[in-house]
Formats: sequence, structure tokens, C-alpha cells
Amino acid sequence: MRPRWGHTLDVAGKVLISAGLFLLLFTGYQLWGTGISEFRAQNTLEKTFEARRAPTPQYSIPKTGDVAGRITIKSIGLSKMMVLGVDYENLERGPGIFPGAPLPGHSGNLAIAGHRTTFGAPFARINELQSGDSIEIETAEGTYTYIVTSSPRVVPATAVEVAQTLDPSKTSLTLITCHPKWSSKDRLIVEANIDASPVAKTVATYPSTNDSTPQLTRGWFDDSSAWPNVLGLIGLLVALFVMTQFLARRYRYTWLIYTVALLAFLPSLLLLFSQISRLLPNNF
Repeated sequence: MRPRWGHTLDVAGKVLISAGLFLLLFTGYQLWGTGISEFRAQNTLEKTFEARRAPTPQYSIPKTGDVAGRITIKSIGLSKMMVLGVDYENLERGPGIFPGAPLPGHSGNLAIAGHRTTFGAPFARINELQSGDSIEIETAEGTYTYIVTSSPRVVPATAVEVAQTLDPSKTSLTLITCHPKWSSKDRLIVEANIDASPVAKTVATYPSTNDSTPQLTRGWFDDSSAWPNVLGLIGLLVALFVMTQFLARRYRYTWLIYTVALLAFLPSLLLLFSQISRLLPNNF
């Protein structure tokens, strides 16, 4: 009985160590790996944006997924390129403008969501904003300044009206992120009004979709379509591990076998992490 118990404990110990190592690596990916991904995306977005502005500005209303401009908040050291769209793919690249929102400088509520943690955490410090702070929105059409009207406030995740235009006579802006950090329980919002007359009293808006406002209320397992990818990648990694152990016991050049296996294992593991991230709270 003792050898059997010893083998069981040995297997259990290896499983627990592997699980701990997996969680440690995944935490590192969330904290730093996602930031690298966002940094690369930001560079691409900025090049596209600058190409549209020079030598002659070529302005057209962006489509979902396109670069929409730059948001700058000097008081908290923020300068990020924005995209149109607030789904997980777009928010991984930078702050996202809600489809259907008015163009900057036009009447209505320009709602922008951004991650507070992971993927560069562009809205990590918007809780520090105070009344009177300025928010600059730059597009190929022009640059517009909005002034924060009050301290940041927390609203329920179900308060989808914060992303909507309730008063068409106002030219306003709302920044939206999750609260508290690392949770999607509530939303932290910052409200601001334009520091000038609107460029047009008629409302020009970004293209709308049927999926923007509900994004505010989504929580755990946000993108269930990632499950097949997650399960498939787990199966691939397990098969790769089993095959590596089999080959290492059967052939002499174990260093070569482990090297090749590692080169295949690491990219697959990173891809698995990215798919698992889609199942976690949206964490604006």
C-alpha cells in the first residue's frame, strides 16, 4: 500500500506544482504580456492615423475596428490611440469608442471605454481625474478639448444609459472603465463637457451596431465562443507533453527533443492564455 500511496502523492504533487506554475505564468501574461500586445497594436494604429493626416488630411468616418483618433489626458499621463468598437478585440488595442456615439465636437455624448487593468491599462488612473481637468480628443478632422465636470463616480454595470445620449443639446464625453480594479462588478465613469461650442449642432455619429451598449453589463465568461479554442489548445498541449515524454524515454537525444517541444509548446501556451483572457471579465 505504501508504494501506491507514494506514487499517488507524487502525481498529486506534480499536478499541483504544474497548476501553480501555470497560474504564475498566466498572471505574468496578464500583467506584462498583454501590455506588449497592446504596445504593438498602438504603434500600428498610430502609423495608420498619421498616414491619414499627412500630407493632406484624408478624413472619413471610421468603421468598426478602425483607428478613430488619439485621447490625451496630461494630468494622468495618458496618450493613447483610440479605435471604434468596444468588444474584446478592439479594447485589447486601445480605448474604444462606442459605435453610434457622436463624432468628437458634435452634439451628444461621446462614450469611450478602456481597460483599467491589462492590455496597457489606458484608464488605470482615471479615478484620479478632478473637476476642471482637460481631456483632448484628436482626430483627422480636428482636435477637441473636453473639461471634466465632476469627480469620477461609480455606477452599476447595468447603468447602460451612461454610454447613451440623454441630452442631445449637450456636447459631452464619458469615460467608462470597470470598478473596482480586477473586477467587472461596477463601472467607474468620468463625465466632461466640450470646452467650446460644438462644431455642428446636427449630430454626426459613428456607425452603430447592435452590440455596443450591452457590452457594459457583461461579466464572467464574456466571450463564450472562445471555449472551443481553449479546449482544443489544452488538448494540444497535453498531447505535446505526452509525446515529448514518450520520445524522451525512447531515444537518446533528449536535449534535442525537449528543445523542439519547447519551441512548439511556448507559442501554443501564449495562444491559450490569450483565449482564456476572452473568458474572463471584460475589465474595462
